[in-house]
Amino acid sequence: MTPELEILWRVQDLDRALGAVRERLVAFPARRAALAQRLSAAKDALARAEDASKARALAKRDAESQAESLTQQERKFQTQLTQVKKNEEYAALLAEIEGARKKRSELETFVLEKMEEEGAAAAASARAKQALSETDSAVKAENRDVDADEGRVKAEEAGLMAEREAALNGLPASLRARYERVHVAKKGQAVAELVRDSCGVCGSRLPPQTAIEVRRGTAVVECPDCGRMLLFKADVESSR
Repeated sequence: MTPELEILWRVQDLDRALGAVRERLVAFPARRAALAQRLSAAKDALARAEDASKARALAKRDAESQAESLTQQERKFQTQLTQVKKNEEYAALLAEIEGARKKRSELETFVLEKMEEEGAAAAASARAKQALSETDSAVKAENRDVDADEGRVKAEEAGLMAEREAALNGLPASLRARYERVHVAKKGQAVAELVRDSCGVCGSRLPPQTAIEVRRGTAVVECPDCGRMLLFKADVESSR
C-alpha cells in the first residue's frame, strides 16, 4: 500500500473518532437544559408555596376584618336597645344582635382554622425556599462539571482536528480534495474496505479487474455503486 493510501486510512480513522466526539458534544446542551429545568421546577414550587401562604393570610385578615365589623355592629345594636320603647323593635334588635354574634363566632372559628393553615403554609414555604437554595447550589456545581466535561471533549476534538489536518497535508492536493468531496457526500465515511471483491460498506460486488486494482494498492478506486474510496488490507482479509 502506498503512503497516500495509508494516510487515507488514517484520516478515515480520525474522522470516525471525530464523529464519536461530536456526538458526545451534542449531549451537553441537553444536560444544561435538564439542569435548568430542575432549577425552574424548584422556583415554581416556591412560588406556589408562597402564593398559598399569601392566600391563607389574606383570607384570615379578611375574616378578621369582617369579625371586627360585626363586633362594632353588635355594640351599635346594644346601644339601640336602650333607646327603643316598643317590644317589636326590641325583639328585632335582639334578633339582629344574635345573628351578628353567630356570624362573628363562625368567622372567629374560620380565623382560627386559617391561622393553623397559615402556619402550615409558612412552613411549606420555608421548606420550598430551602429546597430551592439546595437545588440552586447543586445545579451550579453540576453546571461546572458539565463545563469541565465539555471543555475536555472540545480539547479532544481540537486535537483530532489538528491530527486530521496534519495527515491531510501529506496528501497531494488533488487526492485531498477528492477525499473531502467523498467525505461530505457520504456523511463522514469516505473510505470503504474491500472485502472478498465487494465494497465493505454497500456490499456491491466489484468487477474482477477493479478488485485486482484495489488489492494492488497503487491507485485509489471508487466503488462504482456508493462512490466511496476503496482500500484493501491484506492482513484483515487473511484473518477472515
